[in-house]
Amino acid sequence: KTGWWLINLPKLVPTNIVDEGEKITYASGRTMPKWYAEMPAKDRSKRRSKTFPGMAAAIADQWGRAMEKYYQEK
Repeated sequence: KTGWWLINLPKLVPTNIVDEGEKITYASGRTMPKWYAEMPAKDRSKRRSKTFPGMAAAIADQWGRAMEKYYQEK
């Protein structure tokens, strides 16, 4: 999951949904992606801030069109 602060922007519409990948389930029942669970704690904050290429493409496409429309109406 990724959180976005949307100020004057429409919500992104899912376009190319990909598989979530392998998950690890703990004794408590909690699950998390394997790639995240196995990464060293010192790298987590940096890796969690990554913008994945597919998300960047959706942002450019959808919000770019929204901004273009906004400026054409002014």
